[in-house]
Amino acid sequence: GFAAGEVIYEEDAVVSTLLPCAQSGQFCYHCLKHIPAAEAPTEAVQDEPESAEKQVEDVDEVKAEEAEEEKVEETEEKAEETEEKAEETEEKAEEEEKADEPQSYAEAADPAIPATTDANEEQTEEEPKTYVEAAEVGLSPPFPSKSSNALSCDKCHEAIYCSEKCRQDAYDGYHQFLCPSSPNSTAREFALLAQQSHELAPILIAKFFGLLVDREKKKELARALGIAGETTEADKYTTWEHLECMRYLELIPTAGDSAILRKLGELMSHSVPGLVEFVTSDRYTMLKGKLDYNAYAVHATQGVEVPVATESTRVTDTMRDDHSASAVGTALYLISSHIAHSCEPNAQAVFEDSTDKIAIKALKPIAKDEELRVSFVDPSLVKADRQKQLKGSYRITCTCAKCESEVDEKEEEEEQEQEASVEEAETEDIAGEDGEITEEEGEVSDAEESEAEQEEEE
Repeated sequence: GFAAGEVIYEEDAVVSTLLPCAQSGQFCYHCLKHIPAAEAPTEAVQDEPESAEKQVEDVDEVKAEEAEEEKVEETEEKAEETEEKAEETEEKAEEEEKADEPQSYAEAADPAIPATTDANEEQTEEEPKTYVEAAEVGLSPPFPSKSSNALSCDKCHEAIYCSEKCRQDAYDGYHQFLCPSSPNSTAREFALLAQQSHELAPILIAKFFGLLVDREKKKELARALGIAGETTEADKYTTWEHLECMRYLELIPTAGDSAILRKLGELMSHSVPGLVEFVTSDRYTMLKGKLDYNAYAVHATQGVEVPVATESTRVTDTMRDDHSASAVGTALYLISSHIAHSCEPNAQAVFEDSTDKIAIKALKPIAKDEELRVSFVDPSLVKADRQKQLKGSYRITCTCAKCESEVDEKEEEEEQEQEASVEEAETEDIAGEDGEITEEEGEVSDAEESEAEQEEEE
């Protein structure tokens, strides 16, 4: 069993991506880790006001220091002038020597063409401009970044990474063909279609197939080199076989799906042979349904602010989110996706290292063989709101102990209305019976009066 607060297990994401509102350079595009901004220089603490005598002394000291600095500057300027004159003399001497040397063939044919030295040629060869060129020669070009703690793609400058490892893994897995600045304009067109759909599924599916192929290639290489690690139970099955075992929502294909799928085939057919034939319209829709049902919201570290989604950055994808913290992205997991829902969960998904690596933590003592359950929605909501979200997003009618014992506001109002109507009906019945009794009593009294009158007459 597990005690409350204990981590049951941890799991790496199969695929993940940032929410559009979080793609502002604050989070890693690969592992979703928060990248802290460069620390601003601390301001000097102001001392208490000094006395007038002390201030005068300080002014004298400052003036003395300024006079010394001026003298030093004058000395340095004179030294620089002397050095410049010496350099000019040396340059003239070198030019006179070079004038006597024969020119190259190109210079002799056209004096307007400057000579190219071997040193310049070597320097050009040693300065690759693209990531691929740098990787081929084992160098890392100087990548611009939005902060001193971040790295970015040298082509698009849009993908920001927290480390060199994340940048390399992303490039090997998917960014090499998803980079908007690649020579093929299809990448930019695909990104635009995904953005217009307000869905993360197209990007997740493209990343998934790229990472899938990259992982299988690395596994084969490791086996060929004899450096493959121990095979676990999960390794006996491919990632796709694990994916097929997941539950999914049955969705209806849209016109937008067809356009995205067609562009996805153009984008990745050269990198993933057979993709167009494999990912049919039905299979693409099924993948979207599996992501909608099984993906988790990846939460940012407590205290880290995530930009609020706007109309242009909103997404319609469903993700399991108990709203215990602000969501920064979404991710799919092979094991955690099989955990069922409960409005009164015994476990919770947390992200302790502020990346997309998930940790399932016990919320209460869990006995051996007890089923793990997490909440797909905010468990603090009232029953009616929880049931509405679960029914709309997951087609679930929750019958957990909390839902069975909790009476929602609507049910309570209906019960009160029924009770009020019953009481009103009973009151009307009683009033009707009282009216009938009064009439009978009136008839009896009239008969008695007539009999009394007859007796008096006799």
